[in-house]
Amino acid sequence: MSNEYFLRQIGLSEREVKVYLDIAAHPETTVLAISKRIDIPRTTLYTLLDALESAGRIHIKKVNKTTIVSIVEPQNLLLELRSEQTRINELLAYTQKFIEQMHTLAKTSALRPTVNIYADESGIKQLLWNILHAKDGVLLGFSPGTLEDIVDRRFAEEWRVEFKRRKLRNKIILNTSVPLDWSEVPEFLTNYVEARTLEDQKISFEREVFIYDDVLAIVAKKDEPEQYGIEISDSLLVDSYKQLFFFLWKHVAKPI
Repeated sequence: MSNEYFLRQIGLSEREVKVYLDIAAHPETTVLAISKRIDIPRTTLYTLLDALESAGRIHIKKVNKTTIVSIVEPQNLLLELRSEQTRINELLAYTQKFIEQMHTLAKTSALRPTVNIYADESGIKQLLWNILHAKDGVLLGFSPGTLEDIVDRRFAEEWRVEFKRRKLRNKIILNTSVPLDWSEVPEFLTNYVEARTLEDQKISFEREVFIYDDVLAIVAKKDEPEQYGIEISDSLLVDSYKQLFFFLWKHVAKPI
């Protein structure tokens, strides 16, 4: 390791290193003398000297009208570095605890209820695409019809293709008993969808309801005056909807 490298590692720029080493080699020197020796304009040199003084590396004093410059006792660097080493050791010792607490904060934040509202066709499509990121791999739902009631046929089929590619599963309770023939995506309806109906139970849903992970999404039909979608992230609310879904699935809804 060279002196130049060492000084750069403690924060000096290349020009500051050059000035510092010149001052070290010529104790009690003047600004004019430094400028001549290392060929730096005095206006630039004063800026460098101010930076070195602020960093605690040199002394600047006035003797009559002459500016005298010298380096601060190098032994002070050892004390500084030992102090810095102590600070770094303390930070390192706390780092793992800090990491754990940041993860806890993230989890706590994730548990806070959030509501996102989506408007018009593009918004609804974004809401539906979000569903494809379901982490537990299962999508529950209540439906008055099919996906085509809220989006166009082309997007609905593209969504189903991606749903199948991600190996997700859909359990859906329909208002009425309809043939499972609403998709032309191979094996989608036979291998990725389970459907039951509430026909004749006097229970109906006027909105598409999707339940996955800790999210409840509700979407209005596209033929309504204003189509919208609401995406609610709330673990307690979603858990209640899941309980309702599985109660109806097991005890009320009939297989199609």
